[in-house]
Formats: sequence, C-alpha cells, structure tokens
Amino acid sequence: MTFNTKQLNSVWKLEEIVGYRFSNRQLALHSLTLPTGKSSEDNKNFQYLEFVGDRVYNLCVVAEVSERFLKPMSPGTLNNKAFPLLSNQYQATFARERGILELVLKNGKSSKPPKESYKQAADILEAIYGAIFIDSEHNFSTVFASHMRLVKMAPVSQQLAANPVLQQPQTAAP
Repeated sequence: MTFNTKQLNSVWKLEEIVGYRFSNRQLALHSLTLPTGKSSEDNKNFQYLEFVGDRVYNLCVVAEVSERFLKPMSPGTLNNKAFPLLSNQYQATFARERGILELVLKNGKSSKPPKESYKQAADILEAIYGAIFIDSEHNFSTVFASHMRLVKMAPVSQQLAANPVLQQPQTAAP
C-alpha cells in the first residue's frame, strides 16, 4: 500500500513517540485511523488491534505496578493500584499528553483529536499497543519497553505521584 504524506508523517511521529519502528507500517496506520460509521476493512483492522491492545495494555499496567512495588501483593491490593491506570479517562489523558491523539487520521487524512470521548481516545491507545504487539511477533517485552518509555514522560507521572493509592510505600531510613 502507498501512504500519503500525512499518513507517513503520523506513522513516523508515532514511531518516535513510542520508541519502536514498525516492520509493517500498515499496522501503525490502522491503529491511528479512526473507524467510520461504515463497515469497512479499516474498521475491522482498528477494532482487532484495539481488542488485542486492550489486553496487552492491561498486562503492561499489571507488570508496571508489580515492577514499581517489587513485592508480591494480594489481588485486591494489585487491583486497587492498577485500576486507576486502566480507566478510559486516564488512558485518554496519557495519550493526549504524549501527542498521540494529534496523529489520529480519519479516512487517511488528519482528524481533530478526539477530546469529547475518553473511550475513543483510550481505544486509539489500545490499538497502538495491539499494533506493536502484533508487529513484534507477540513479543510482550517489546510492548512493555514502549509502555515504560511512555510512562516515564511527564506530566501523567506527576498525577501518579499525587495519587496515594499508587505511591510506593516509604521505608524508614536506617
């Protein structure tokens, strides 16, 4: 498939943001292309990537929380720490603050970033995770590396610091 300039620029910028170069840039393009109301191959591709990416994003969050706290937790504690990071509102903010929503396309052309719909913005983020997972031949470590790169970008990390549920326990100095 031939890409137009807008599509290529969106894919290149996405690769720069997530720190991953796609072997199949068509996957990256599908993850950035908003579904239209019509049934189309693009819609099916986006929905597939979003479905896969939803599961991969959830696993990234569980791995991130586990890595941050470096100790086993009860399922209830893990759920309390991961739950805020799984909300559509958080994912939408996460994607917007990293410039991902500025790359969104509709019918192969630039589209206004989805501001009114947390769900739509979260779906775009999840589709990107799905695209990386599939493009990397289902290599979770690759997706997790991109996830942690995104996590370390401010200012959402500042929001995490302000959320007592997500803070690491303080240890007393010896």
